[in-house]
Amino acid sequence: MPHPLGKMSFLPNRNREMESGDHTAVVFVYQSLFNFAKQHGLNTKIVRDQLLAEYGVPASLLEQK
Repeated sequence: MPHPLGKMSFLPNRNREMESGDHTAVVFVYQSLFNFAKQHGLNTKIVRDQLLAEYGVPASLLEQK
């Protein structure tokens, strides 16, 4: 997250995601990481698969975004 405002939004959501697996936080983190990966030519499927594996959210939750 290169932009300071992006960091300010990302970190609390990442913490909430890690502490409780909150689905709203997982979606926010996914969107942030997906956009970063896409902008830098990285494999976005890895981001999706990792979050699905770690937090057990339904795949449809991430596909909606």
